[in-house]
Amino acid sequence: MDKPIRISFPGFGGQSLTGFYQEEGGSPITVTTTCTADDITTAGAQLTESDPVCVLDDGTDFIFWTETNTRFGAHRASSTSSGAGSSGSGATGVSPGASFGSISYGGVLASPLLIHEVNYDVCEQNIATVLLSTDSEVPPTVKLHTTKLGTIRAVLAETQPYAELNEVTKLDKLLYEASIDANESFFMVSVTEEGKPIPRTVQTAVYVDECTGTSVLADIPDDVFETVDYTAPQVFDVRANINGVSYLSSTDGLYTDDDVTVSGIISTESPIKRAELRLVPLVGDDDYIALTLNSTALPVENLYTVSASIPAALIQDPAIQYWIHVISEDLDEGTSSKYILGSAPVSAIQASIELDYDAHKAQGKTLKTSSYIDIDSTDPVYGTVHLHIDDDTVSSQSMLFSPGQSKVDLSWSIPKTGDETTYNVSAVLDLYGDTSSTSSGKLYTFAKSSIVSLSQIQSISSVTDESGNVIATPAMIYASDTEKNLQFRVIAPDGQCIIGANNGCIVQDSTYDRRGGLYSVEVDGQIYRVKYSGADNVLERFSITSIDPIVGDWIVQLETHDDYIPQAHAMADTAMKIKYRTVSNDVTLR
Repeated sequence: MDKPIRISFPGFGGQSLTGFYQEEGGSPITVTTTCTADDITTAGAQLTESDPVCVLDDGTDFIFWTETNTRFGAHRASSTSSGAGSSGSGATGVSPGASFGSISYGGVLASPLLIHEVNYDVCEQNIATVLLSTDSEVPPTVKLHTTKLGTIRAVLAETQPYAELNEVTKLDKLLYEASIDANESFFMVSVTEEGKPIPRTVQTAVYVDECTGTSVLADIPDDVFETVDYTAPQVFDVRANINGVSYLSSTDGLYTDDDVTVSGIISTESPIKRAELRLVPLVGDDDYIALTLNSTALPVENLYTVSASIPAALIQDPAIQYWIHVISEDLDEGTSSKYILGSAPVSAIQASIELDYDAHKAQGKTLKTSSYIDIDSTDPVYGTVHLHIDDDTVSSQSMLFSPGQSKVDLSWSIPKTGDETTYNVSAVLDLYGDTSSTSSGKLYTFAKSSIVSLSQIQSISSVTDESGNVIATPAMIYASDTEKNLQFRVIAPDGQCIIGANNGCIVQDSTYDRRGGLYSVEVDGQIYRVKYSGADNVLERFSITSIDPIVGDWIVQLETHDDYIPQAHAMADTAMKIKYRTVSNDVTLR
């Protein structure tokens, strides 16, 4: 096409999906290009004949811009995985050539390919390890896409911790390892199974913001892996039409005092024999009521639309649960997820909400909040709690609130901006369209670590807010160097040499033979714990930690072994990292 087309998957943003497209009769092709902006002009300039597709995740929707007309979709890890950032076999897709309009056509396909753990050590070994599970006869290909050394292919570790277990289980647990640069700050792990009808890939991002780190993405699976019956009818895009407005049934806090029309899309290899809309009160009776769904074949093979109306009289207070159940002519059965629809009360409900959170958090971490809801009612009520950041909803939970107090925990992943960033935080309770909101409070965020060239080191200080209140203190400084003819000289603010070859320095040799590899040093009344590789190590490295803030005019130099003259060129190329410790500040908003 001479102009790009925009294809959106509504509601699938923020789920760590990977996009793909597939020519007829061919294998899926993973889209590796990220759209630089969500507009036709930018996309038209960015896309080329050799790279005709890009993807964009705006946090709400998953979006393609394309100049090629074919089938598009996205995949992610199956629902059995807890790995944030993984992408695998779960799939959702829609062909732009279909004539039935815009739908959210998706489903979860099971895959045993999982990344379980990623470990790294840039203190001493400069190595990353990846533990994964697979049912493939051929070991997967594991690659690390790094910022320093480019793409590195990981190899199977010489020692396999699950070798004996792999002999008797259906799934193999394999450990891979790869060398990484000592100054690495970020890398992507990509695992691909070859030799499958459709190659499977999972991937995850790892931020190197500490000397060593472990990312646990998924529990080690049992040897039995449950697969999906692909011949069973699949139910997608279930919607509720309330007062003329169509909502995805998964939308939080839906309620009504009128009739509601529920619709969905069915994919089935054989025609539909019976389709039901099943209803059950959210409180009380477990027996469901079944309403017959009307079905219509779509102009795409094996796809049907179904719909039925729920009379207002069946929407019992405080809410009902509903789902679609399908039986095909081959007697295969399929069921949708279960959804909740509230019944609007006759009179207003008295309620209040409070929010507890820590107002000081490092970027890249998770803000965990607790909301306390007090309901003045004799009966349970159905509602939704929203966490707002700068007036945008970042997390929600719908539930049945009992009379009295209920607790709701919500969280938000704090973006890494690199600079101190302040956000407005509040919580909102929505009960049948009536809202109660807490006051707005401040969230102060900071980069967990900073990197500075040795030639540009200034006084190390704590991180403060606009009022001068301390929100984080320096807890560790560390650096590494590979120059054979140079070594570190580290001087504390009072002039005492902590590390160096000079006789006046406290630590002159490696500390690795000491207990824990640490040497405790007291300088000007403050205790520092020093770890040092020694100047003879191929990778000379040091770290200094303290319970008290490491502040002041520290001097870190690279000098020759004989005359200790600072080497300006080497110092400019060598970085020191400063890691900060959060100073907690619990806040309650009412």
